[in-house]
Amino acid sequence: MSKLSGGEVVAQTLVANGIDTLFGIPGVQLDPVFAGLYDVRDKLRIYHARHEQGVALMAYGYAHVSGRIGTMLVVPGPGFLNATTGMLTAHACNNPMLCLVGQSERMFIGSGVGVLHELDNQIGIARSLTKWAVRVESAEDIVPLLTTALEEIRTLRPRPVYVELPSDIVRMQMELPVLLPARTQQRVPVLQQQQVETVARALAEAKFPLLMAGGGAAGACEQIRQLAELLGAPVGMSENGLGTLDARHPLAFTQLGANKLWAKADVVLALGTRLYAPIYNWGYDEQLKIFKVDIDTAELHRLPVPLYSIHADTAGFVAALCEAVPKYLQTRADHSATFTAVRAQCTALLANLALPRCIVEIIRTELGEDGILVADVTQLNHAALDMYPVYKPRTYISSGYQGTLGFGPCTALGAKVGKPEVPVVCLVGDGGFMYACQELATAVQFNIAVIMLVINDGAYKNVEGILNRSYGGRAIATTLKNPDFVKFADSFGVQARRVTTPEQMQAALRELIALNEPAVIDYQITDVPTAFWLRFLPQVRKHKPENPYGLVKSS
Repeated sequence: MSKLSGGEVVAQTLVANGIDTLFGIPGVQLDPVFAGLYDVRDKLRIYHARHEQGVALMAYGYAHVSGRIGTMLVVPGPGFLNATTGMLTAHACNNPMLCLVGQSERMFIGSGVGVLHELDNQIGIARSLTKWAVRVESAEDIVPLLTTALEEIRTLRPRPVYVELPSDIVRMQMELPVLLPARTQQRVPVLQQQQVETVARALAEAKFPLLMAGGGAAGACEQIRQLAELLGAPVGMSENGLGTLDARHPLAFTQLGANKLWAKADVVLALGTRLYAPIYNWGYDEQLKIFKVDIDTAELHRLPVPLYSIHADTAGFVAALCEAVPKYLQTRADHSATFTAVRAQCTALLANLALPRCIVEIIRTELGEDGILVADVTQLNHAALDMYPVYKPRTYISSGYQGTLGFGPCTALGAKVGKPEVPVVCLVGDGGFMYACQELATAVQFNIAVIMLVINDGAYKNVEGILNRSYGGRAIATTLKNPDFVKFADSFGVQARRVTTPEQMQAALRELIALNEPAVIDYQITDVPTAFWLRFLPQVRKHKPENPYGLVKSS
């Protein structure tokens, strides 16, 4: 039997496990792996970007929209550190990623002698960014450890995992082992019927039940809709939970509406959400009964308030509730007048944001039912959280609580690779766009038809506004001197349009979506009314924890 290098075994193992897309940049420690990938190029396509941050964020975007594993491959040291932004964002937003990272020869790891790309305790850094991290210590471990890594991604809470590949291991010759595919069956906690009955009774007897859905609810949308309609209960959606319930549904509310409803609720069912903002910002009291369902046991006891914690798969648990609730439901209160009043309150609070509303509604119209919006950290994104109607899960992508400035362009490229049949728009500021503008080259090389809608106001406007409003007008280090974005895009062979009004933007967006090529819209604008305050909704119940996680402060 002919022998293969460890790198070739890595490539064969990926293919055997159904990995058909990889985002990476080659380098000397990974040469045997890329040589192995050459041999399977008809089964696994590589998208090589211009920066490792782009690689990781493309894998993040791909995983987010498709639900499949986003796979990245980068060299150690600076390559790995460049990629950590994407890994951190994926960890915050619960995306399944396989992070393959090169390493020096085993004899030099931790030696401090200064070999190429040496980074002390690289795997230790990786452990803070992933749910599971391992170094391959022998050629015989390649297949079992890669297989285990893929199973870890698919088990319980989906998050990135890390596999470190020393260069001597991937060069080593070995006989091809038996390639057993990783188990793809999701292992879920056993459903506890007594817990189902307890929650069902509480919801049925509640005067004002409220469902709160986060990113962990994406796989339970239909079950949540059924439960909400059965109870007549509103569904408040977090930033990562938008789309759990179609925004056009009468029971669907963004965080702004949920904040108003939180004040009225007596029973809350939290589904796949940390519930940090409601507890820490909106408050709680003795009249509020909270049930928290999560597949990650670590999330069940973080908050310092009394709540009923349930370790369960959200879809399975809510489906069981739909069967159990009718046994206890005597009458269903009609809160439609309250919902109408709350929507009117929200409209009034957003009245001074006419321009942001106009822009995001145009994007919604032109993207159609299935289109994907990747919203970078901009004034418009803060508005979009409560103004952009999200119809389906996985069609609105943010960076969650990381607030990763500049994540949007590369994430959008990965999203388009994951869902090539739908239009993808990246809404990004001029500052964020310049974090990743070189990836226009990647878009052209692979014909990834993403539209970069660049809000060009010549500043880090959000920071500028905060410094001016809260620190006596002392804005500094916020102005930006930008290139001509149309000429810049044209230098890559990218279609580009300059616009100054919403009407011009809509015409350009419609034209470029139909063209289905990489494109840039340079939207030159003086100022956008701030919506940053939407991040900090008011306290509406009596108590607010001073130390939300009950942590012991260091002395």
